Amino acid sequence: MQRRYALGAVAILALAVGVLLFAVKAHTPVPEASTNPTATTTVTVSSTTMTPSTSLPAQPIQKASTASTTQTPAPATATLVVDGARFALTAPAGSTLKAAMDQLQSEGHFSYAYREYAGLGAMVTEIQGRASTNSQYWILYVNGKQSDAGISSTHLRSGDVIEWKLEKSY
Repeated sequence: MQRRYALGAVAILALAVGVLLFAVKAHTPVPEASTNPTATTTVTVSSTTMTPSTSLPAQPIQKASTASTTQTPAPATATLVVDGARFALTAPAGSTLKAAMDQLQSEGHFSYAYREYAGLGAMVTEIQGRASTNSQYWILYVNGKQSDAGISSTHLRSGDVIEWKLEKSY
């Protein structure tokens, strides 16, 4: 009876070792095959070399691409409105309104000036030759709502309507 249990234990142990070896082999990377169409494949198993009986051309193994593809986000396009004049703003997605206005100004169809405040960002002081005064300031509206942020913190999104209004100070 003990012999029977011993044989069963050996059989289970052998089965476990076989499963383990199979699992290890399944997770071992496959070497890349030669791209030479006349090459033969040599397989090594337990230090014994075997060559296929027919010389078939080796087929290259296609490796899965692990390189990540980085897609460039589409540029954001918005409309800038000042005193009824409309300007098209185009900038990389996520750009600040300041960067988009700087780009528009560099193209020569638009002009503005600002004053930089440490820790706060840029405050627009002049647009298209019209300067703010002690009683009027340039106020930023984004999609019809007065913005709580300035041009240094406002990020451009496609479809935005950016409007500047010279309004009386309170």
